[in-house]
Amino acid sequence: MTTVTVGSDLAVEPSAVWRRLVDVDRLVVEDHDLDLVDVEGRGDLHPGARVVVSRRHDRRLSTYDIRVLDAVPERLLALAVTAGRESWLVEARLRTHEHGTELLVTAQLDPDATPGSVIRGLARPLDIGLYHEVTELLERWVRHTTARTAMC
Repeated sequence: MTTVTVGSDLAVEPSAVWRRLVDVDRLVVEDHDLDLVDVEGRGDLHPGARVVVSRRHDRRLSTYDIRVLDAVPERLLALAVTAGRESWLVEARLRTHEHGTELLVTAQLDPDATPGSVIRGLARPLDIGLYHEVTELLERWVRHTTARTAMC
């Protein structure tokens, strides 16, 4: 298993979902387990921008180096996320439907940027905890985006 997907349907326009999805400053203010370490670029999530976020969980501190690969407002946000020795390709896709907007976020282990020993290790049942952590992070991001969007 090297892919995790989380999604949600919202009864709002894609522009409202997009604004919340890319609002890193508000995300780290409202999620007390996250700290914004550094932002490189114009202060928004445009291709080439880099954001470093740290997360406290239990007694550990994890750092996530996030690079924006592509951004098509109201449609697609593609990220490369490195945490330790693992690298993930993350895509957030927005799709309009008759009742609003579908948000689908997928994270896939990047085989080109992750050492083979890590990839082979992730296939073992003992390493399934990493997927639970990635899934939980994606769920928090989607939940944060959807909760804030619903308040608009």
